[in-house]
Amino acid sequence: LVATWNMLADFCFSDLLLFVPLRDDHDETQPVTEDSRFIVVGHVRPSTTQTLYRHDLIGEEVTGEERPLVARSMMREEIIEGDIILPAVRERVRVLCIPVRYEGRTIAVLSREQGSIIVII
Repeated sequence: LVATWNMLADFCFSDLLLFVPLRDDHDETQPVTEDSRFIVVGHVRPSTTQTLYRHDLIGEEVTGEERPLVARSMMREEIIEGDIILPAVRERVRVLCIPVRYEGRTIAVLSREQGSIIVII
């Protein structure tokens, strides 16, 4: 997935983040809840527009409360879309969370994050 996603970030005009749930004792049967924690294992910035983040987010840990759309996408195993306000960037961000499946189960969530776009006609 991450080997070819630079082009995808450019086409989407968005930052792409890959979130993986943190589980106690690496117990993969532990269900993801709204209280679950996630770690960012991948972050790519678009070269076709401005990035949302000043620093690389790889290794950052977040909670389901901080990233509710990521947690919901992981729990429901479905695509979730919405707007959130991220304290780190202090602006409304359009987020599309896509579950990443492997061998029949959801193992991560890919988040496409896009700031406000101003279109001048």
